[in-house]
Amino acid sequence: MRWLLERMWQKWRQLEIDIKPLPRDGAHQQRGCALPQSGQSCGLGRFRIHRFNLTSGENFEAIATKISHYLTGIYPQSGAFCDANSVVTSAMGGPKMPAVFSIYNCGTSHNRQNLDETVADLARRTVGAENRDWMINDGPGSSSHAVGKSASLAERSLAAQAKTPGTWNPVTGLKKDSFFEATRGVISGSGWEDNVAHTMAVLNATIDLPRTINMVGWSRGAITCFMIAHALYSDPRTNGIEVNIFAFDPVPGPGNFDDPDKVTLPGNVRRYAAVVQEDERRKIFRPTLIDADQAPGIKTRFYYMPGGHSTAVFRTKSEVALIAAYLAHHFLQKHGTQLQNSIQLTPRDMCELYAKVRIDIAQYQAMGGGILQLLGREHRVVPNRFQDTSYFINDHHASQFRKTFPQIWSALDRGVSANNDAPFQHALKMLQASAPTTYSSLQKTGIIS
Repeated sequence: MRWLLERMWQKWRQLEIDIKPLPRDGAHQQRGCALPQSGQSCGLGRFRIHRFNLTSGENFEAIATKISHYLTGIYPQSGAFCDANSVVTSAMGGPKMPAVFSIYNCGTSHNRQNLDETVADLARRTVGAENRDWMINDGPGSSSHAVGKSASLAERSLAAQAKTPGTWNPVTGLKKDSFFEATRGVISGSGWEDNVAHTMAVLNATIDLPRTINMVGWSRGAITCFMIAHALYSDPRTNGIEVNIFAFDPVPGPGNFDDPDKVTLPGNVRRYAAVVQEDERRKIFRPTLIDADQAPGIKTRFYYMPGGHSTAVFRTKSEVALIAAYLAHHFLQKHGTQLQNSIQLTPRDMCELYAKVRIDIAQYQAMGGGILQLLGREHRVVPNRFQDTSYFINDHHASQFRKTFPQIWSALDRGVSANNDAPFQHALKMLQASAPTTYSSLQKTGIIS
């Protein structure tokens, strides 16, 4: 136990825990002894553990294991430990879990270090402490990226925290034997079950539970959101939590479409929004498309976007990605997640971004290929009523345009006659001045001359 006590001193010393020596009576020296009841204190080496509410079967070894869980990072440093049978809090008084808890699930081969990817970036922006206010699961098949000597403290910290799912026990945090886990994760998604178990361990380590859980995920990370929602729904302690999900191109991968937990939404999901890419051609990247009719009682919203599987998730690389990042930010904040320096876009901004997408549409349509097409090619069929129109990208684009440029919308919808030509021409001049990309895109598509 020396290593555990030393780690506790190194970690908890910073929290100014009250220190009391362990009473050296026979009962406390026995490993199988019962722990104090609720409201009492017990020393463990030079440390004090507070507030126990344990069954008679709990013993020194069990509580030591739980403290080890805390120290491996499963539980917040300033927070509390709790499962169905016990509670351990710091002497500073562990804060309760907030009303809204946020979970971020990275896609295959990506992890918390990939800050150019929207899911990891959202975790970085979320207010509060990891595993108390929010948590992030590294993607199946991902590995920690080595950082150089010039790396910042934050970069080194992320590298140290990133772990390949399936290579460590999701409850204890201890390393376990695994072979080719990164490769298996890429091929089959191996390790995502451990991400679900880790999430449930974090939630079961709280004195109370949040009222709402917001989740964001990409690819198999989006499917992990589905799996976590099902796990929450099947657990009597957590099935009353309201769940909201924002998914980036949810793709389970081959062999996973027969598992309901990976392709359906349970009854605890209240809101589901998804960005779905129209131009991905690789058959193994077939998405899970949630039909509104198959999700009764769930408020659904779909944003069909041009581009391939990863187009929408790298927010600095394209207009589609910036729009999608904003939509995820807006979704989370609307439902209670607190973000620092969140992306802010006006309807006019979005019209300008969508206009650039329309101008570059051929480039987006070419993004869904790659060598993996050799394993099978498939045209995605998505219910986007604007997909074959000459201008609007999707219904979101149309709604933002109508809100921002009502006169232009009305003229395009009803046509321009001699009676309203002058007002229309004036509106076009205003459009050209205030939204030049939108004006240019209308010209390039032949809608205006």
